This record gives sequence, structure tokens and C-alpha cells, in this order.
Amino acid sequence: MTLGQRIQELRKQHNLSQEALGEKLGVSRQAISRWEMDGAVPEVDKLIAMSKLFGVSLDELLGLSKPARPQVRQWPRRKLVSAAGLIVILLLCALPSLLLWQENQSLRRQIAVSAAASEPYVPCDGRRLFQDWDVSFGHISMGFPQARGSEDLTIRFSFQLAEGLKGWKVTGLETKIEGYDPWGEYPDGTEVPKDKRQWERIEYLPVKTPLFGDSRATLTLPDYGGEVVTVAAIELRETGTGRTATIENFLTIGTDAQRGNNFTVSTLSIQEQYVPCVADLPLSVARQVPGCQLELS
Repeated sequence: MTLGQRIQELRKQHNLSQEALGEKLGVSRQAISRWEMDGAVPEVDKLIAMSKLFGVSLDELLGLSKPARPQVRQWPRRKLVSAAGLIVILLLCALPSLLLWQENQSLRRQIAVSAAASEPYVPCDGRRLFQDWDVSFGHISMGFPQARGSEDLTIRFSFQLAEGLKGWKVTGLETKIEGYDPWGEYPDGTEVPKDKRQWERIEYLPVKTPLFGDSRATLTLPDYGGEVVTVAAIELRETGTGRTATIENFLTIGTDAQRGNNFTVSTLSIQEQYVPCVADLPLSVARQVPGCQLELS
């Protein structure tokens, strides 16, 4: 690269026109043009002024030395190849161990599931399986008719398993809902036979268990008219083995209603009746829970 080319390159790097550079050096634009075309050589004082203006040494401006560049340390190719080979060897050595660990874990799970499948079950007090249990009700105002109400009643179930049931969770509730229609009319106005005015239905409630907190389920009774709700079954499942258990006939929820004029309900109280309930649990699990019959027949 010639001196003129270096002057032109440095001028453009500093975003200066030929006229602007000439003003800084005290020469005309034509003089700058001649320098860049190598038609003339700048005087020494102008060369010194340009080296200060462009921030380069006089030797660099004249092309006697190259600008200093930061040196990037590079690994020799041989070292890079050696390091890559070492990584590959380590991975190949670790792979059998990883496969063996996975096989060992799978075998452990199979043994645990097989042992769980052959383990006997023993009866336990269903209520002892819970560390905490609660039933709450959504707001419902009075004044609904005796048979078919005008508001929905929401029942919320909340429960936490006993500490001995670590690894187990509640998966669902089966509820039986029983009602009576004293008016005895179908929606189209025709009369319902007396032997069919008593009705019931089964409703399954999925259970939500957050990462932290109690398990919860919700039941909504549309147009509540005094129906009785029985928690007929509570389903449990063990996460690791898939074993299941069922608590039967856990709770009955009924109502005691006082009626005023026109057979409308003026007061309503919810009554919870816990009945004796039994659940069969694996023997090893039952040992961790109070109230279980550990003697096998």
C-alpha cells in the first residue's frame, strides 16, 4: 500500500472529507487529493500532524511498520486434536457405566413392582389414613323451593394423607347423590310415578394435588333441593408401584331444612356423618399407619 493510499484509508476511517482534512492541516483540498493520488509527498511537519490526528506512529503512516494487533492465543492443532480425542475416550468409558446404571434402576423398579404385587393387604381404619380432612360449602341464600331450588350448592373437599402414606396420592372420589321430587312432574309437565320420585346418581370427582398443599375436589349440585351426598369411595394410588387402595363409604352429607310459607326453605344446616369405613392397604404400608389390623388370618 502506497503512502497516498494509507492517507486516504485513514481519512475515511475518521469520516473526514478531503476538504475537512485540509482545514485541519492548513492545506487546500487539492493538496490532499495530490497526496492521495501519490502525485506529491507531504512535508515532514504535515506527516507528523497526520500521525497525531489519525493516532498512528509516523512509521505506521509511512508504511515502515505494521499496526500492532492484539495477539490471540491459539492452541496448537496437535493439542486440539489430543483434547478432542481425550473427550471422546472419556465419553466412551462413561457410556457403559451409564447404561449399566439405567439397567440397574430398571431392574430395581421391576423387583419393587413384583414384590408389591405379591404383598398381602390388611384392613385399616379409613379415617386414620388422613392427617387432615375438611368439607366446606359455597354460599347459598334461602328461599328456594322444597323440591327444586334456584341456586347451586358447591361442596369442596380438602384432604391430606397421613405421613405413613408417603408416595401415595388421592386420585379420585366417587360420590352418590340422592334426591326426592315431591312435586312429581317431568319438565314437560307430565306426572312422575310415585315410585320414581326418589332418585340417585353417581358422580366421579377428579382430584387435583398441587406441588404444595392439600388435595382438593369440588362437587356442584345445580338447583339444590336438599339432596344427600355420600362419599362412596376414595381412590388411592402409590406412585412408584401403581398399587391402589379404596376407602369405602367415608362420609354422608345431609341437610336439615326449616320451611316457611309456600314451602320455601328459610334455614338450612349441613350435617356431616362419618360412618365406619375400611380400606385394605399393603402390609408394609399398613405398618406405618395407626389403626391397621396387622395380624393376617
